Amino acid sequence: MDTSKKIILKIPKEVSHIINTLENKGFKAYLVGGCVRDLLMDREPKDWDITTGAKPDQIIELFKKTVYENVFGTVAVINEDVSCETLRQIEVTPYRIEAKYSDFRHPDKVKFSDNLEDDLKRRDFTINAMACRNGQVTDIFGGLKDIKDKILKAVGDPDDRFKEDSLRMLRAVRIALQLGFSVSYESSESILRNSNLIKKISSERIRDELSKIIMSPNPSIGMVMLQKFGLLKNIIPEIILNIQGARFMRWADLEIKFSRPIRWLVSILDTKEVKIKIGNAESSQYSRGHRFSENKQVKIESPDTYLENLYSAQVIAD
Repeated sequence: MDTSKKIILKIPKEVSHIINTLENKGFKAYLVGGCVRDLLMDREPKDWDITTGAKPDQIIELFKKTVYENVFGTVAVINEDVSCETLRQIEVTPYRIEAKYSDFRHPDKVKFSDNLEDDLKRRDFTINAMACRNGQVTDIFGGLKDIKDKILKAVGDPDDRFKEDSLRMLRAVRIALQLGFSVSYESSESILRNSNLIKKISSERIRDELSKIIMSPNPSIGMVMLQKFGLLKNIIPEIILNIQGARFMRWADLEIKFSRPIRWLVSILDTKEVKIKIGNAESSQYSRGHRFSENKQVKIESPDTYLENLYSAQVIAD
């Protein structure tokens, strides 16, 4: 069976219905973004996104229940009679061109386009900038090759992509960890140059990405990447890691210095024990699953709990 037929067979009927409805009215419709990447990698897509030549009002007219509450053109098509959460809401967005990003997160305005390429070139990484129609993949920026090479590469100039939406720097770490990819040299250097821009992003969005990094198969590698890219000092100033010959895949020998009392560490490290230095106190060994302050040990409940506490400066005592 060829690749196009395999892809078509993997598309849920709810998604195919939306695509076919648009196509039957004369609008080309493509699967786009992460779902295309996941289909090509034999992974289960976590969401389904469609891009089309139809404009928002034209999309809304074609479906029984929709939600359109944004200025970016995205229409959510609602499927109420499905048990799978990822299929309850499928986003359909016109091809679009984006203006500058004054807040380093959202475009100031969008302009709808009649050209699929305009939509793909605004996306973050090449592996997310592919579209699929009738099982045929449109790959303008080499995403297929980058999947084969296991490399994460920004679309076009990485400086432009990370200045448009600075959260993409954290997404680069998270996606690389989840897929087992490396970040390209050009994109890595760009993150280093622009790492201070992560301060422009809301704590809630940072917390969301950090939680995913923490829950990835190799959270310790994620922490090393955050440090090397200059992101860690800007998002978790409590932790400065000096890596000394760490064996990143399984064990980490780390010296940790604290600028403020730390409330969480070992739970994110892919290791059973870690040496900890608190202030001028002697290094001690602690086991995974706890967080620490200067004088008391507190139990960690979950990464989300820690990150919420980090930004609200609370400590939950054991």
